[in-house]
Amino acid sequence: MPEFIAIKSLSASDLTLLDRFFGVINRTGQKCINLNADVFVQLFYPDIETLTAARGGEVPVPITVFGPAAAPALRMNRSITKGDSYKNWRLNGETMHDPREQPDRFAHLQRHDLAVMAFDGRGLPERVTIVFLARDEPVDASLYAALAPYVARRSMAPITLGEVEAAIQAAGCGDAHPLTTFAVSPDIEAALEEAALGGFRGLRMIRRRRATRPVSRHESQRAREAAEQTGDDGERLVNAHFAALENPGGEFSFAWTSRVDAYSPFDFRIRHHGGALGDAEYVLDVKATRGAFERDFHLSFGEGFEAAESNVPYYIWRVYGITTDGAFMRRSGDIRDFARALIETHDRAMPAGVAADAFSVQVAAHGLTWSEPVVLAAALGEEDEAADAPA
Repeated sequence: MPEFIAIKSLSASDLTLLDRFFGVINRTGQKCINLNADVFVQLFYPDIETLTAARGGEVPVPITVFGPAAAPALRMNRSITKGDSYKNWRLNGETMHDPREQPDRFAHLQRHDLAVMAFDGRGLPERVTIVFLARDEPVDASLYAALAPYVARRSMAPITLGEVEAAIQAAGCGDAHPLTTFAVSPDIEAALEEAALGGFRGLRMIRRRRATRPVSRHESQRAREAAEQTGDDGERLVNAHFAALENPGGEFSFAWTSRVDAYSPFDFRIRHHGGALGDAEYVLDVKATRGAFERDFHLSFGEGFEAAESNVPYYIWRVYGITTDGAFMRRSGDIRDFARALIETHDRAMPAGVAADAFSVQVAAHGLTWSEPVVLAAALGEEDEAADAPA
């Protein structure tokens, strides 16, 4: 997901970045797309002048260009620069040539066609992706109509990812148009979440996506941070659930073990005696996602080994659909037999000196059963209560 997105209504001077127009309409010698200061500097990169002072106001960036007419990716290196005499920063450098296999690729672009520009990077731009939309190209026309109003009164305007997604939906262009690479579909969101945790299926989907748009370092970092936050939120919701739980006529205690021991192979230890809940002791590991229950979860080798060796029941609490109001939860059956089979299979299959760090597990995997969903209702902004109650 890009850090910032803008729409640029192409002026004659902007078209000079394209080689076929440079010698035809150029009168000033410039070959660039102007990046309006009120958007690019004031909204996106307010510290760019300070951060680039030592390098002469230049930011080298890789560029990926799609379109017009949904044409495939062209990749090149250019610079974002601001000379002493420039009013605006510019996407500058060698002109873009029509590729040999598409000799008329840029021929139908004209003034007031659109460039949708995605900028990756915080502080300074690290990569730029451009999708050209030509109003006279049938494959672009509906998207052009949906996005042109944003620049009806200005030449460059910021736009949110949600607005891009709304335009894609309004245009009815489906997933085939390269503009959809800006939008994070639920599948890609799930893949990023999985990939951040090392999940095989997520990594495989991201690898396929890289053919059209690679995952930036910041996207990867944000995905890891989001996965960590999701895990924390899931545990806090479960903690709030136990903090509110009572056992009339009996005893009840719990400990949020992973909060005090980051290497704990489970998250909570629960004990209750007598009363309505009866006698039980068990441990559980929270597997959280903001997506659907069906997303894969990840079991570390340590968690699997602990479950296989545990002398008390070991459960997975699958917390899913997390929002600020709470989430849903489904509890697995005791996974000790499942874990033993998993560890035994691993030990038989792996050659000497090789071990897997973790397992990607489908919720429908043989040997797993799940309860009906229950609601975990809590405000995630509230203070955690009874997190370290003795167990």
